[in-house]
Amino acid sequence: MSDNYTEVTRESWGERIGGSFKNIIGGFVLILAGILLLFWNEGRTVKRARALSEGQSAVVNIDPTQLASKQSKLVHFSGAPILGEPIVDQEMGISAKGLKLIRTVEMYQWKENVKTTTDKKVGGAKETTKEYTYEKKWMKKHESSQNFKVQKGHQNPASMPYKQQSILAQGVKVGEVALSAATLSELSCGESFSLTGQTPAIPKMRIENNDILFLGEGTPASPMIGDIRVSYSLVNPNDISVVAQLTNGATADYKSSNGQSVHLAECGIQTAESMFTTAQKSNSFLGWVLRLAGLLMIFGGFKLVLEILVVLGDVIPFIGSIIGIGTGIVSAVLAFAISLVVIAVAWLYFRPILAISLIAIAGAIVAGVFYMRKKQTPQA
Repeated sequence: MSDNYTEVTRESWGERIGGSFKNIIGGFVLILAGILLLFWNEGRTVKRARALSEGQSAVVNIDPTQLASKQSKLVHFSGAPILGEPIVDQEMGISAKGLKLIRTVEMYQWKENVKTTTDKKVGGAKETTKEYTYEKKWMKKHESSQNFKVQKGHQNPASMPYKQQSILAQGVKVGEVALSAATLSELSCGESFSLTGQTPAIPKMRIENNDILFLGEGTPASPMIGDIRVSYSLVNPNDISVVAQLTNGATADYKSSNGQSVHLAECGIQTAESMFTTAQKSNSFLGWVLRLAGLLMIFGGFKLVLEILVVLGDVIPFIGSIIGIGTGIVSAVLAFAISLVVIAVAWLYFRPILAISLIAIAGAIVAGVFYMRKKQTPQA
């Protein structure tokens, strides 16, 4: 059977109008979800930023070999870790000397790709063509083939037999400070780990190319559907830097006055100031990512709400396309203005000057749009 399959469906103008009415409800739900996301994100961003600022003001630098008067304080220290017992992946039978062993599991599977094109007809009908193609890929997540358009010849295993996992070292110290699991979890400087000299615990699993565990009927160069490959990265016991609360000689979360946790760890020798700067940048970046997500959700919601106008104009496809451009512009303007208002309201308590500025900008945008529309109406 060919790996390609083409499906053509036709939707009448009346059916499209009915679907557009349903989309109005979905659109308002999406708009509400976007507004809630924006509001929550602003609160999260501000709380996190304040917690980090509070932590930066409270942190003290210590020598990890001298802890006499530093208990229950937020501390910063750097140094080379002292290892305890080796890390062991019991399921795979792999051991390593380091801080964190990260297991990556991939399965060779079928993946369905869908390419969709639409063709609007005079009278408002729409013809949709979907082209389904199938390829074999190494994937970290299970790809269910139950919903494939063409299941015959494209069956994947029912599940992933093994999972991704991070295994943390036990009994690690820097000087006299014991590193908690939360500290080790923060480290993200893993390097490729060689499996030379290891003996896999799973029957028929073998080491290939010195760096992967392979299980299946094929080979790494010519795999078969369902084959498994496992690779590892290891956070080596090199110098690290930590900002955490010192509790009974061990690292722990520091709770700020607003309830946020502060617990930072990076590879290499880093000052407390640079670590807090990095954390603030990460917080700001996440905040902008979520703002964009909320904006796009509101934009998509308005597009769904206004889609009925496009469908009505599609009796003559050219007219529908023009209306579509217009509704896109209107949706973008409304999404941007509403996003600014929501962000301003969320920040009103924390930064009133910025909030008032954002509300003024949003008002100016909306006023400008209505002014231009009113100005162009006599010409039309």
